[in-house]
Amino acid sequence: MLSRLAPLICRYTWCAFAVGLSGGGLGCSETEPLGPPNIVLISVDGLRLDRTGFGGNERDTTPNLDAFARDAVWFPNAFSQANESLFSHAAIFTGRYPTELARADYLKYYLQEEHVLLPEALQAAGYETAGFFGGGHVKKVFGFDQGLDRYYESGDFGSFFSTVPQAAAWIQDGREEPEEKPFFVFLHGYDCHRPYRHGTVFQHAFEADYDGPMCSIIDDRNETENIVNGVWVPGARGSPLVHENGVRILDPEGPWRLMDRVSAGEGVRLSSTDLQHLKAHYDTGVLTADTYLGFFFEHLHRIGLWETTLIFVVSDHGEDLQDHGMTNHRAFLYDSTTRVPMLIGGGALPKSWRGKTHDALVDAVDLTPTITAFAEIGAPQPQRGRSLRDLLNGEEEEREKSVFQSGVRGQLSMRTKTHRLVYQGTDLAGPNYLSLLQSAVLTPQTFALYHSAVDPGETTNILDQDYERADAMRSDLVQWYTGLSTSSAERTLDAGQRKMLRDAGYW
Repeated sequence: MLSRLAPLICRYTWCAFAVGLSGGGLGCSETEPLGPPNIVLISVDGLRLDRTGFGGNERDTTPNLDAFARDAVWFPNAFSQANESLFSHAAIFTGRYPTELARADYLKYYLQEEHVLLPEALQAAGYETAGFFGGGHVKKVFGFDQGLDRYYESGDFGSFFSTVPQAAAWIQDGREEPEEKPFFVFLHGYDCHRPYRHGTVFQHAFEADYDGPMCSIIDDRNETENIVNGVWVPGARGSPLVHENGVRILDPEGPWRLMDRVSAGEGVRLSSTDLQHLKAHYDTGVLTADTYLGFFFEHLHRIGLWETTLIFVVSDHGEDLQDHGMTNHRAFLYDSTTRVPMLIGGGALPKSWRGKTHDALVDAVDLTPTITAFAEIGAPQPQRGRSLRDLLNGEEEEREKSVFQSGVRGQLSMRTKTHRLVYQGTDLAGPNYLSLLQSAVLTPQTFALYHSAVDPGETTNILDQDYERADAMRSDLVQWYTGLSTSSAERTLDAGQRKMLRDAGYW
């Protein structure tokens, strides 16, 4: 009964919400959504904020997203919850921290069935749901198919070239009840992701006249992993790791082991021009992703669904691009690997919010409570984030927030508006991690403190100059992690109990 009533309840509350925003002027006119909005959640895998036009890139990498941002709400202080696709998307899909969802073992981690994902909540409330995934570490074997009426997975590390046409076709012709139910779509692509050359629309959109070793390095799928501190060690990669589900995973420790070989004099020193061309290839991937998203936006306009659709554009991590001596994203928790775009736009966004910039500190765990708030349904519980709709609507008081992040090499980080503290501990999945975090001596070998507002590249560890701040932030990190350790000991329900609670509407 509840699942049948949910669309009607949503239809009424969304209309009332629009009236409330407009003071009665907009109301439920023909130009405003009359029911719950269609929702599209776009994850541009590997997209660093500062490589977008609206985020400060001097290259014209994101003309379509720049136009989208001008009519959207942009959160310039947005962060992912981790530096890796699987952990980060787990937070996006649940509103919870990856370390509390499952044991943080990189070779065993997946989303378990007892956790209710965002698509499941929307599906139970009457949405038709679909997900179009680029494979890699965000696919069915990791648990990302839960709650989706339509599931599509391209080849591993696939482009929006594959996922956008599939999503467009499903929205236009593939839904069972297009006139009766709103839809939710998750759209994902790896165009920005290493190896930064997907061979779809563009090859050399930038620096096309470059003639050096970086092009041949990028032609090999994994060779960029063999660049450490600007030195390339050809063919140095070791054997890949294998997840317990059979998926091959690059060893996060591989580049670190290369440091000893580089220190011993191995490898080829690359020039600053070579390293700059690495970013040119990355920016070409950004432009490619933006081009396909432009096609997708145009499709929604053409079929008349733009005005009733709310669109979220986010990313799961950035790429270091040798800013700290590594090319990939798994090595560090810095702004380069975790500061990402977050935009809310589309025709269903209230007009009073369009073209706004909100400087609140936000992160991936805010997405599920925000999306469910726009859909006027309850979010799966417990939630670690907050509803950005309520923040924009003035229903939530402005408060100080910190971003807490975990990395696949045992790192934890706390990011405030001005500073970042990083702890490089032991195995994040180890049983004594909390006690080690509490008892570790605050030294530059174990902790790093950055004044991110003054040092946006986060290159100077100021731990010795601001010991008291580092100690206070470590206490906050311990308190946060202690809360997760307590909450993660929840009772596991059997399949029958889970079905009963979901059918009844209790997340």
